[in-house]
Amino acid sequence: MSSHSAPHPLRSFAQRWLPAWTIKWRASKTRINFDLHRVGGLWLWLLLLIFAWSSVYMNLGEQVYKPLMQAVSDFHQPWTEFPDLDKPIENPAISWREACQIGKDAMNRAAVAQGFSVEAPVAIWLNRAKGFYVYNVRTSLDIQDHAGQTRVVIDAMTGAEKVLLLPTDQ
Repeated sequence: MSSHSAPHPLRSFAQRWLPAWTIKWRASKTRINFDLHRVGGLWLWLLLLIFAWSSVYMNLGEQVYKPLMQAVSDFHQPWTEFPDLDKPIENPAISWREACQIGKDAMNRAAVAQGFSVEAPVAIWLNRAKGFYVYNVRTSLDIQDHAGQTRVVIDAMTGAEKVLLLPTDQ
């Protein structure tokens, strides 16, 4: 009767893949060369995956990135934390023109306090369900060239600044 040892229990995915991501420096030159090529390819693939996902965010943010991130994580736009009003605002107390001026003033104050420069206004929109304006500008903090991601949320009834949203350092 031959003595066969019991098969090794299945190792976890991480235990099996960990050696592929490391270099065995004390091995032969051939093994080190093999490890360098394998590890270089794996780490490069990971880096390219990160760049590709950031490209999805920059180009397909609303269509692909946002829905997918919401499905797998707690990702959300900051203003979704504000509750919906009982009834959407039909005629806000603050006009569009006043909201633009309030937003411009708030951005200028924030630029001085935070040390960035406002380059150009981009958009303003009214969220009637939540009762606020979002004033959007392009600043020196923005990464993308085609649109600004620096925003201030303004209460549509009082004109009070609800939140400042900076694209970086926040």
